[in-house]
Amino acid sequence: MKESENEFKALFEFSNIGLGIRDTKGNFIKINHKLTDMLGYEESFLLKKNCIHISTDEQREEELCLFQKLIDKEIKNYNIEKSYIKKDGTKFEAILTMAAILDTKGNTTHILSSIIDVSEIKEKDRLLIQQSKMATMGEMIGNIAHQWKQPLSLISMSNGLVKLNQEDNTFSSKEEINEALANIDNSVQHLSSTIDDFRNFFMPDKAKKYFNLRSIFDKTYKLINPQLKNNTIFILEKIDDIEVYGYQNELLQVLINIIKNAKDELIKLDRDKKRLLFISMYIKNNQAFIKIKDTAGGIPLDIIDNIFKAYFTTKESKEGTGIGLYMSKQIIEGMGGVIEVSNTEYEYENENYIGAEFIIKLPL
Repeated sequence: MKESENEFKALFEFSNIGLGIRDTKGNFIKINHKLTDMLGYEESFLLKKNCIHISTDEQREEELCLFQKLIDKEIKNYNIEKSYIKKDGTKFEAILTMAAILDTKGNTTHILSSIIDVSEIKEKDRLLIQQSKMATMGEMIGNIAHQWKQPLSLISMSNGLVKLNQEDNTFSSKEEINEALANIDNSVQHLSSTIDDFRNFFMPDKAKKYFNLRSIFDKTYKLINPQLKNNTIFILEKIDDIEVYGYQNELLQVLINIIKNAKDELIKLDRDKKRLLFISMYIKNNQAFIKIKDTAGGIPLDIIDNIFKAYFTTKESKEGTGIGLYMSKQIIEGMGGVIEVSNTEYEYENENYIGAEFIIKLPL
């Protein structure tokens, strides 16, 4: 027993995780050095203090509720992501795990808590999301140029008509001149709208909010359709009216990543093969489902288990970073959802196809 006690003390004191033991009222009775370093408080200040002293206001009620359930043995442990307040007033993101310590009769005597600082990981993830967005910027700029061709051409033609009428006021009727001016005005609005769409794509979301999946699909389609159209790739969509809670722009990036990867495979098909993308969004089992499947032949079985790993890519170094699908997984899991991929065989218009199918499940 003495040897076990010494081992526990050594593990407790020298752990790289912030550890604390609390009484049944939530007060710290023992803490390790890592926890004091993490929070910036002296050990004497934290001892006998309740856990709510270092919690943010908006999370105190939730933590007190979970703590009471632990004491009442409604749950054996819990694991939550939350913010903590340091002595200097700054906040950091952490994973808190709480577990009951029981006596020989099964009664809760103490609570063991561990706190892992994940703020650096969160910041790295945010930077990776931006890096992933920047990796697609070249193609997005190409899309802007493509979408601008028609309105710029229309502006040029309408402007030429107005100029000709300055030289010869009988060249066009009043109605034709008004139509030309209206074309210029509408084209300018279209150019402005396109810029707004792409600018919003590169702006990271800072807070979760409710948004409609239909609007996300429409934005995705608007951003990426020029690439699909140029490569004779057609989208067949079936989308229900669904609201979810999360990061709107980040989910937009996930859809673009998946569709872009599908496009890269579809363009390898012969021109006589149908290049199709099927996208459906619906509710099932109180979850929002997003399914995207293609006709590109599927993912090789020897790599399908690796595609969500960081920096894994089958493309040349100049064509892919290997972080697109990795970050897609991080984004979906950050919204409380899951993302899966498999190969699927199916029939469409009396023809059989094999393709990759991505399934995203999000809580409502």
